[in-house]
Amino acid sequence: MWLHKLRKRKGQVCVIFLMLLTSTLLMAGSLGIFTSLIKPYEEFVEETDAPSVRAFLYEEGQEENVEMFTRLEEVARVIPLKRYMVEEKVTYQEKTVNETIALVEYQEEAFANIRMIQGENTRPNEEECLMPYALANSLGMKVGEQLFIQVGETRKQYTICGFYTAPYSCNILYQSEILVASLPEGVTQTVSYSIYGKDSYSGQDIVDAYVAANNGIMDGRFDTIEDVVSNITLNEKILGGILLALSVIAFLVCVVMIRFLIKNALYHDRKTIAVYKTIGYQQRDILHMYMKFYMSIALVGTFVGAVASPILSSSFIKPAFRNIGLEKTSISWWPRLIVMIGVLILIAIQVLLGVHKWKKVKPVIVLNDRESTLGVKKVKNPKWKGSMDFSPMHMARRLIQRNKKSTIYVIITCFLSIYMVNFAIVAYTNVSSMPENNYYWLGFDEHDVSLITMNHAKFQENCETIAQLPEVDRLVLNKFDFHASMKWQKGMANPNIECMVYDTYEGITMPMVEGRNPKAENEIVVGNLLAKELHKQIGDYIDLYFGTDKKVSLLIVGTFQSFMNMGRCVRLLGDTILGAGVDFHYTDASVYLKDSCTPQEFVDAYEADYKDSIKIQKRTDKYDEMLDEICDPQLAAIGPFIAIVLVIGCLNIICIIYLQNITNRRKYAIYKSIGYSVSHLIRMNIWYVGIIAVASVIVAVPIFVFAYPKIMTLSMSMFGFAKYPVFFQPGIMFFGNLALMVLFLISALLTSKSLRGSQLKELAQE
Repeated sequence: MWLHKLRKRKGQVCVIFLMLLTSTLLMAGSLGIFTSLIKPYEEFVEETDAPSVRAFLYEEGQEENVEMFTRLEEVARVIPLKRYMVEEKVTYQEKTVNETIALVEYQEEAFANIRMIQGENTRPNEEECLMPYALANSLGMKVGEQLFIQVGETRKQYTICGFYTAPYSCNILYQSEILVASLPEGVTQTVSYSIYGKDSYSGQDIVDAYVAANNGIMDGRFDTIEDVVSNITLNEKILGGILLALSVIAFLVCVVMIRFLIKNALYHDRKTIAVYKTIGYQQRDILHMYMKFYMSIALVGTFVGAVASPILSSSFIKPAFRNIGLEKTSISWWPRLIVMIGVLILIAIQVLLGVHKWKKVKPVIVLNDRESTLGVKKVKNPKWKGSMDFSPMHMARRLIQRNKKSTIYVIITCFLSIYMVNFAIVAYTNVSSMPENNYYWLGFDEHDVSLITMNHAKFQENCETIAQLPEVDRLVLNKFDFHASMKWQKGMANPNIECMVYDTYEGITMPMVEGRNPKAENEIVVGNLLAKELHKQIGDYIDLYFGTDKKVSLLIVGTFQSFMNMGRCVRLLGDTILGAGVDFHYTDASVYLKDSCTPQEFVDAYEADYKDSIKIQKRTDKYDEMLDEICDPQLAAIGPFIAIVLVIGCLNIICIIYLQNITNRRKYAIYKSIGYSVSHLIRMNIWYVGIIAVASVIVAVPIFVFAYPKIMTLSMSMFGFAKYPVFFQPGIMFFGNLALMVLFLISALLTSKSLRGSQLKELAQE
């Protein structure tokens, strides 16, 4: 019998199938994003034999540092690596490479297990290099091509002999380590330490043990393997969380609609159920029949959605795996099974509740059409002040008043669809504007042109010359990659902090949360996240260490927010560092132009003059790699999300209007019998949906405008953001909402097929 119902109710089957397919696709796909990120990186770390910690110490003394690490109980072995942080010009195919690059001397012991994408894992020749795959992907490099690095007066040439990837080198937001046979002569060498822990200890255990043994001072930067992997996949996790939350909301709306469908189907089958009871069927037999019918649809829909969900998951996580050489990723079945089981249980509950309502109903009551005893209340006509004709608009108003349940379902569908579509539209416009407003998100000053040194010896002199140019209004020296640390305490997060250092903050515009920028060398502005972690506020003092023995105590005069160093950063004056006896030099500068000159005109005019000593770029291009890593996955995800929301919303509208047409078939038959045309009734449905859609827009958009900044501020609080600027585009929002309403009206029009049939014969028989 349930197979007969499958053939008879094709429309209902298709609607429920599509609802469950899209809901399962969304939920299983978003859950798959979380679960699929873990195993490949665990295997990657194990395959490459990655060190538990990579340490960059401020103090020199390689033998002493190695000895101090090896004394720790948690450490198995330590490998020192010679490196050179490239501070001068790097070119590839006559284009300047903007990424932070370090040349690292190849050691068999440290790099024996790196994953090779192209080429062989052997020590490069003197004129060759192994390139990290993340950097190669970013620049479109090929094996055999040339890379040029300026070293003093010499232009060093390397031939790319292969691409490799390793956990500490698979993200261009951090240092891109190019492996060479030996470092060039005459460069300033530093040493990093690859620290391998014993099996039972994590990277953080080693860091904690080192700091405790070093009198609570972290005299360098320590990158643990856990933090590196977490930071690489952070963007995908945030997107997956947002998608999961929205998909659960969409699924709950679908559950409400499916319950509505089941209740209407049972009411439509009331006489058939009465006949079943009359000829001896038990309640469990009827329940079993309907359970088979609906669960077969649910099983197929959820299965197809679960099978298709890796397409959605892979589209999100592909960027996270690309740089480790994984083109295809396997999505685990267990999150999909969890979603399938959860969906099937909820649908089974809806069927059980629906059939249970008919348990105590006697067949004679149903067969005699005494429907009032079934809980179907008589419709009370509203008391209108004035008369209404039978125009399509007024008939739609009567539907809204009398069919309260259907109206509530349409309102919920329209409201949620409008809210989610507006969410996606505004998110897209805001994410797209991040490069233009990079100063706000990264926390530096709103200047016009950025200068980055490629020749330290001449940087100060060149800046003085540029400051005298007729187009320049002002030039401010700064440095964004100066590192300091705080005294470590047990339970504290990483005490390393990144410093934004300016020679002055007077007269420049910078985003603030509270307070002001430093004016004296004993003042500091701290990141909002850092202030919360340390329970500090304006007026408190904070101790910073520049190395192991240079301590300063600074007065907090303000707080700000930034993505830099995951929100753990501060602003200082250059005099603060120089006053502590630290050898310090500025490496960047902010140029403020006069109104008569645009940033692009200035770059075009002077870029060639300083091509070997200073990189000149527009402020909007500064840190573009970092913002691309943040923005690109979000922009890629918004389009599919809007499409799925529209599909679910339109399906719900189609379902509601279709059921309403069936429920009111007698009334509509009477309308047609007294002369009203089918097109008149179709216009009534269109007015019905249109009135609710317009009202939903009027209500939903103001609620969205109020709630969106608060939701985004909450989601960005992990970076310490206390303010989230929202750039609403009224024109784009207007056309987006207009398009959504048109889709809803088209959905109502598509369901009008049921109105074209003649119900007069059925009415006469009844």
